[in-house]
Amino acid sequence: MSTTKRVLINSSFLYIKTILTVVISIFLSRFLLEGLGIQDYGVYNVVGGVIGLMSFVTATLSNSNSRFIAVSIGKNDINNSVIVFNTVKAITKKVVSYIIIALIVVGIIFVNFILKIPEDRVFAANIVYACMIVNTAYSLLTAPYSSLLYAREKFKFITTLEIIDIFLKLGIAYLLTQTKTDNLILYAVLLMLLSFLHRTVLKQYCIKTEIIAQKSKNEKHSVDKEITKSLLSFSGWNLLESIGIITIRQGSVFLVNVFFGVVVNAAYGIATVVNTQMLQFSASMLGAIKPIVYKSFGDDNKERQNFFTLLTSKIGIILLSFILVPVICEIDFILGIWLVEIPRNTAIFIKLALTLSIIGQMSYGLIITMQAYGRVREIQIATFILQILNFPISFILLKIGSPVYSIYLVAISIEVVILPTRLFLTNKYLQTNVNSYLINIVFKPALFLVVTYFMFNYVVNSSESSLIRLLAILIINILLTALYSYFIIFNKAEKQIVSGLVKSFTKK
Repeated sequence: MSTTKRVLINSSFLYIKTILTVVISIFLSRFLLEGLGIQDYGVYNVVGGVIGLMSFVTATLSNSNSRFIAVSIGKNDINNSVIVFNTVKAITKKVVSYIIIALIVVGIIFVNFILKIPEDRVFAANIVYACMIVNTAYSLLTAPYSSLLYAREKFKFITTLEIIDIFLKLGIAYLLTQTKTDNLILYAVLLMLLSFLHRTVLKQYCIKTEIIAQKSKNEKHSVDKEITKSLLSFSGWNLLESIGIITIRQGSVFLVNVFFGVVVNAAYGIATVVNTQMLQFSASMLGAIKPIVYKSFGDDNKERQNFFTLLTSKIGIILLSFILVPVICEIDFILGIWLVEIPRNTAIFIKLALTLSIIGQMSYGLIITMQAYGRVREIQIATFILQILNFPISFILLKIGSPVYSIYLVAISIEVVILPTRLFLTNKYLQTNVNSYLINIVFKPALFLVVTYFMFNYVVNSSESSLIRLLAILIINILLTALYSYFIIFNKAEKQIVSGLVKSFTKK
């Protein structure tokens, strides 16, 4: 099967999952707010922020695992792949033990003494935190198996399992609206059990279907010191950027809590949900391409790697652009039909979060390229230095009385500086065409987004809110984005790829 057809099939599975996830998440958040209430919803969000302090470790290790497993598969050496897989598992087990200890210590301090949690909800918050620790530990222990399935592009199984998972989460959220117990504790316990079931099924499927996982059971001690050293070095430098990202995301959660309390945390949590679901539209296609880029590096196919990296940047921006401007312009109407009670500042949080995401999307292809190439030290140090500034600058602004949304303005400003930094360092090692990248990945999409924003914002301000108006804006924006992308953003070779994908899809 050709690479483009494989991308199409994998992307189709991921897109079906994404659409269902976004639709179900609309009802999921509504049921959660109704079942938990704004206060407990805010408590859950802020307690999750403490777990987020360690997520930079789990995310870094998972990404490193995926990269090394995919590159080893690209070399077509099954014995090497088994050694890499066993090495990944061994490292993961050691890291999990340290993470559990750190989470317990940090949790006792933050949940009980630092965070602003209503006194009568501290016990529930501790139960929630304990459940999240179990979730984090088991998810990380099974991460090598999910990384292997992603590297092998088993997206049909992965998406099926995740679709079942989101439906069960919806059922749990609806259950909360029908019960009169302590719903915050009930929700945390049920999510923990669901996560355990999900990860167990994934692990057993991987062992049953993947020869690498099967041979790994029989060769448990085949751990390579050189691979361990390379993986830890790679993870260590990627850890810097992850810490920077967590400083922006979870640091903002803590600042909001300390200065404004759990009610504003609820608004921030809703904005995070919306932003995450919007990003899923681009993540679907990117998830299908990423293993191909990694494996291209494994078989030393730099031409294909560079081509798909540039295409990845464009596709990520385009797919997010399909819905970005309509959501920003119609966010007040969307929140009105979505939520029964809308926490203050929710709309402005969502608008700024989506703006931050589209800017970050413009350098996504550069990140994949450097990770595949393996030279991440300089780019991660530079990115870390810039990202870590977010917390102290935001703290100072809030301390002197700036509005709560200032934390997003700081993050956006820093992301604007990070983009050219990543581009400069990628060009240093891989001779990226800087002018072409800026024109096609930054300026052309940015011009389109600005023009469509002012156009649709004028329509919103000069007409009455309605579902028909929302759908009309969405459909028109999708058509305009598709036409602009094909005729303005894509080059000749990319147009041929897109045309081939469309023809293959219509034949099916």
